[in-house]
Order: sequence, then structure tokens, then C-alpha cells
Amino acid sequence: MAWTKVSTNTTSWISADAETDAVSANAYASDGSSVLQQFITFLTTRGWTGSLVPVIVDGGTIINYSYFIQKTAVCEDGGSTTWGFEIRYLNYTTSTDTLRMYGWDPSNDVVGTTVYMNADVGTQYSFSGKWSYWVSDEDSDSFAVIPGEGGMTRCIGFWPHSGEMFSQGYYSTDFPRYSGLKPLCNTSLSFEGAAANGISDGATRLTGVSSGSTGMNPQPFKLDYMWMLNGYDRPIFRSFGGDIGTYLDPTMGGQSVFGPNQSTYVDSMLIDGKYYIAIGQYQKLLLEVGTVPPIF
Repeated sequence: MAWTKVSTNTTSWISADAETDAVSANAYASDGSSVLQQFITFLTTRGWTGSLVPVIVDGGTIINYSYFIQKTAVCEDGGSTTWGFEIRYLNYTTSTDTLRMYGWDPSNDVVGTTVYMNADVGTQYSFSGKWSYWVSDEDSDSFAVIPGEGGMTRCIGFWPHSGEMFSQGYYSTDFPRYSGLKPLCNTSLSFEGAAANGISDGATRLTGVSSGSTGMNPQPFKLDYMWMLNGYDRPIFRSFGGDIGTYLDPTMGGQSVFGPNQSTYVDSMLIDGKYYIAIGQYQKLLLEVGTVPPIF
């Protein structure tokens, strides 16, 4: 029961200014070597479907490169739910490029208007470097995406084990899925379709941590389970035992593990002789990697 790095992109993501053409490196190359194409190639090994040839819309001063990906995942109740996303790379002729992601309902080909990710390619450095892909040996669904080799060592994508996601069956034009996890992100791995500002990355928090617990148990501790809720207390996924855990610090004010600007922080931790990939700023998602420290 452990997570291992299975592959690394051969092309580095370029955080480009307006004068640099980064399309062939980041978005689309005829030989399939761009970062997004290699990302989708990896996703297909974890049960996702998606074409390596984007839908290209040339608007003159802006060219859109859109990839549509989907996955039907077994949920905790034994049923299944299909998640779909559009990953859209916007190449501008007069300004820096932008990477966005929207919810997409593949059953009727409806793309939501809510932006689940909106990253300026010129200033969003969490994508920089060569993306590495980590998977658990417990199943064929789970993965984590962590750029290295010149990157900031952040987690920019995550999916749990098969059977751990909750069904999110709420449909509408803006929110094909009410809430869930994002396979690609820049600040937060979770999303909430009904967020007040309309483009929220979500504010997912861990159970078992509250302001009242600070005085009762001031020491950080590890749990062998993960129970993840969104900001509306709607369950997203849960994991009991195995190689996914949590590290809780009740002395910290922040109770979010996948909240905005918190979830992408990555470090390694040694706990009771085992190394873990620790994802999060205050409260952490732990991925067990064994007795050898991870190299990102």
C-alpha cells in the first residue's frame, strides 16, 4: 500500500510572457508532446477518456485550444457518477496566455459557465517545470500530479481510490456537478458549483477539527482516514485506512485542507518510520510512499 511516481513529462510547462509563444510547449504540439497532451495521455491510464487533438477555435486575437475529458467513477455507495471537464488554453496575441477549466456534462455536451480554474500563464508558477504523476498501488483510479524539475513542487491534481468518491448528482447549465475534485487546478483541488462568488475553488475542510479542540488537544496528530467535506458540509470523498491519511493540527486557525491557496502546498513528512507526501498548508492530506523519501 503505497504511492509511487510512475512517469514524468518530457516537456516543461512555460510560464510565458506576452512576447513568448508557449503553445507548442504547453497546449498543443502535432507530435503530442505538449504538457496538456501528456497530461491527458496519463489520465487515460487511470480510466479517463479524452482526445489528444484539441478543439481549436481561432478568434483572431485569441485562439482557444480545448480538451474535453471525462471519467465514470465507482462511488462509495457502489453506484457510479460521470465527471466531465473542459480544459481550455487561451492563446492571446497581445497579452499573456490563460489556462481555464469548466465543468462539462458529456451526456448532453453542455459546458458550464462557472470557471473552476482561471490561471494566468505568465504569473501562475505552480504549473512550471515537468509534471510528474503519482499513483497508488491499491487501485487503478487514484492519482496525484506534482510538477518538479524546476517547478514549485505543488499538487495541481488529485483523485482518490475507486469507491471513495460520493455521487454528486446535481445538474444545471452552470454546474454540471455540484461539487467534487478537480483533476487539474492552480489553487484548490475541490470545487463548489453554488459558491457565492460564482468562481470559487471551494473551501473544503476536514472533520474532527474545530476551534474548541485547540485547548483540549494542542498536539498535531495523524489519522488513518480522510473524510472530506465541501464548505456546505456536502461529502466529497472518504478513505479509511490504506495509503491515504490526514495530518491534523488543531492549533492552527485554518481548518481547510483543500481551501483556496492552501491545497497545493506539497512537502514530505516522516511519521513512525514511514514517509508521506503531505499536501496542504495547515491541515494535510497524506499519501504514504514507504520507507524512502519521495523525490518530486
